[in-house]
Amino acid sequence: MSDHSVLKFNLHFFIGRVPTKDKFRWDKGDYSKLCALLDINWNDILDISSATVDEMWEKFKCTLLDGMQAFVPKGNQYSRNNKKNYQPFSAELKQMIHKKHRLWKRWIVSRDVAVYDEYKKNS
Repeated sequence: MSDHSVLKFNLHFFIGRVPTKDKFRWDKGDYSKLCALLDINWNDILDISSATVDEMWEKFKCTLLDGMQAFVPKGNQYSRNNKKNYQPFSAELKQMIHKKHRLWKRWIVSRDVAVYDEYKKNS
């Protein structure tokens, strides 16, 4: 008999789609304008003598978020069709790529010249 405690349970839950329209498109941001907006005298804005750390954080965060809202667009960046270099391959092409990859793996393991020749023939 083991001295370990075991818990066993079933969990049933549903995860709905998370809308992605409100996500920042970091690859499309205008960072030169954002840097220009943030190129301010932070010592004047974050007055150490009169403000608490929480107040300074809120001022910094609001300034940064305002810049992000102004210069970084929002949208659906994770859609499959929006991926860079997305190319819908035909079933025949996928099969050929898979076959070539299998031949390559077989040649790496065996170093058989006939397998390598087959691999080269499928190029």
